[in-house]
Amino acid sequence: MNVIEVEKKKKKLFSIGQQYNDNALAIHFVNLPNLKNKFIYYQVDDIEHEIPLVDDLFIVSRPLTLHSGEVKAQIITRDDNNSVVELTKNFTMRIQ
Repeated sequence: MNVIEVEKKKKKLFSIGQQYNDNALAIHFVNLPNLKNKFIYYQVDDIEHEIPLVDDLFIVSRPLTLHSGEVKAQIITRDDNNSVVELTKNFTMRIQ
């Protein structure tokens, strides 16, 4: 499995792989705050997705693997009132 490490303070744009690659691709976000319930939030084709991170890892899967182009994303968490807390600024993932 291919793993990309992303330091969110340094990168605002990165490529996440081939659209039809059979291998799973994981993105490891390094130096995130040590909080529970972190999610990656993004929109594809006007549909919002909020996918939980596991040990600061995001496994790229559908619908991203069916998409080609750039996708804006952000790492978030939720507080006790279920309000969104932004852990990173917006960044762009380029799907080739």
